[in-house]
Amino acid sequence: NSGDCNTNGIPDECEEDCDSNGLPDECDFIFGSAFDCNNNGRPDSCDIDDGVSNDCNANQTPDICEPDCDNSGFPDECDVAAGTSPDCNSTGLPDSCEIAAGTSADCNNNSTPDECEPDCNNSGFPDDCDVAAGTSADCNNNVLPDECDLAAGTSDDCNFNQVPDECEPDCNNNGTPDDCDVISGTSPDCNFNGSPDVCDIASGTSEDC
Repeated sequence: NSGDCNTNGIPDECEEDCDSNGLPDECDFIFGSAFDCNNNGRPDSCDIDDGVSNDCNANQTPDICEPDCDNSGFPDECDVAAGTSPDCNSTGLPDSCEIAAGTSADCNNNSTPDECEPDCNNSGFPDDCDVAAGTSADCNNNVLPDECDLAAGTSDDCNFNQVPDECEPDCNNNGTPDDCDVISGTSPDCNFNGSPDVCDIASGTSEDC
């Protein structure tokens, strides 16, 4: 006996059966035993086996049927695996697509999602964006918020005013802010104006006859 699963008057054994599973390809689609994502009338597995379709991730789905958010011609998963598209937050999607879709912010327009950038003060924004927006000071222009320099110990703050010492007035160029010189007694301030006497004299604001 010969079957005719698609009732087209042609015995099943005489029909195209590219995957050799005993069913005509058309019936594979009808019964759900094979898929044809590119609608070319052939099971996807046959397209892949014959080299008609690529399958970079070996998941038996032709590449042309997989998500390709950046239109690179390769599935997103393969772009990420090959390193041709960064995925810094390990979502399986190229960073560029997350930024384009608005699921990741990119405040400095450097094509890196904000959540992958240094955020030393845990503000939720990259450090350089904090500085650019003025929400964090950066008096020494090292593109790091001053509070991070102080917390890391890369900048001193002898008077505990949250301003790095290198950004404070240092009229005698001894590497210490003037008020700290005065407080520590390393520089006298006989007129109590907060400026070392030697600076008052040097600037002409005080005389030393």
